[in-house]
Amino acid sequence: MTEQLSRLRGTGLQVPTKSESPKKPLNSPLDLANPQLQHISTRNSLSNFEYIKQLLGEESALKLFDGILQNPDSQLYRCYQGKPLDLNFFCSPDYWYCNEINLRIFANAAALGVDLEQMGYHTVQMSLQQRQQTILGLIHLLGVEKIFKQAQKVNALYNRTKSVEIYSVSKTGVMGQLQYHPGLQHSLHVTTYNIGCYRGVLEYLGYQEVKVELLEEHFATDTQPGSTMLGFSWKPMSLKQRLAMLLGNLMCPRLFTQYLSSSQCLRRYHQPVVDAHQYYQQRTQNLITELEQQYGQRLSLKQLEIERLNDVVTEQQAVLTRLQDPFALRAEKWLEQNGCKMGVSATDFAADFCMSERTLNRKLGDSLGAPAKTLINRYKLNKSRHLLEQGVPIIHTAEACGFSSPSYFTQAFKKQFGYTPSECKAS
Repeated sequence: MTEQLSRLRGTGLQVPTKSESPKKPLNSPLDLANPQLQHISTRNSLSNFEYIKQLLGEESALKLFDGILQNPDSQLYRCYQGKPLDLNFFCSPDYWYCNEINLRIFANAAALGVDLEQMGYHTVQMSLQQRQQTILGLIHLLGVEKIFKQAQKVNALYNRTKSVEIYSVSKTGVMGQLQYHPGLQHSLHVTTYNIGCYRGVLEYLGYQEVKVELLEEHFATDTQPGSTMLGFSWKPMSLKQRLAMLLGNLMCPRLFTQYLSSSQCLRRYHQPVVDAHQYYQQRTQNLITELEQQYGQRLSLKQLEIERLNDVVTEQQAVLTRLQDPFALRAEKWLEQNGCKMGVSATDFAADFCMSERTLNRKLGDSLGAPAKTLINRYKLNKSRHLLEQGVPIIHTAEACGFSSPSYFTQAFKKQFGYTPSECKAS
């Protein structure tokens, strides 16, 4: 980072110093519930925290918020709806924070020795992997102009500080200007992070040997907003190579999905499982009938086992239907990755699928028979029952499945299955 600053000063570019960013004392904390202070989505801080946690450990990751969390003496002291900011705020995908805090977060990351370009690269790669690859591949075929326009739309979901314009488009490169909105500062740390983000987008879409060069850097003044001019270059790709990338990276997974939903795959792998469960269910029912006739009493534990077997058969039969619906497969995969996260909601579900909650619930109702909120709750409870049957303690099960407290977990579990978690473990 020091070398980058020296190189910029040597080229005559304007580089901010401490004197150019005077700190203004705050009489009272600013509330981030104010839309005018909502510049950066907490999806960014969550991703950056997880990246540093994986790279350096949780103790170092917590230093990302030095001088920000619950510090009334700090210039960056903020609140949300009157409450001081805490780690849960920055690690939830549902909130927004101001640009000043964003600058401090990047400064803290740089102080930890984190490669900000690599952090931006990692963030955008993880985000794109959760989105529909076919759409991205088709955009790639349409050219780099469409890519930057789509990137601008995606960027608006995470960042409201700037817009992007592109110039001098060719087969081997393009120039892009990041224009920051009036009144919003940026820093060289932010630029380095942005370079990693755009390199990650281009490489993810199949561009080879991508290089990004900082051409101009203008930091905001009292009269002019800030801007950054970047030069992008890559190895030229023929239409044949781009089509090969589309077929290799995108069509093969679709063909595999079609095979999974074929009648041959269903007969070979799934139907025997359903048949075995149905046979075991019928045999167990016959044994219980004989015992009830002989002893004249209801065997509650055996009945409970039958109900569980019914659930298994129902789930397996539902698998046969869902494997024929690509949207249902995407929804199931999202539930497996996010269903047990603390605080996950239908809003997160809809955001990751790039559609409104109303549209998502309609499509989920057609494919899986229930809206997003019901599916998330059902997934948590089914997962919790599986853990309980494996002997996991109730309090650990509740935490692992994203329930805020064991008492709420017990109440929801009994409402869903008709018996308590303790009774489930005992059986």
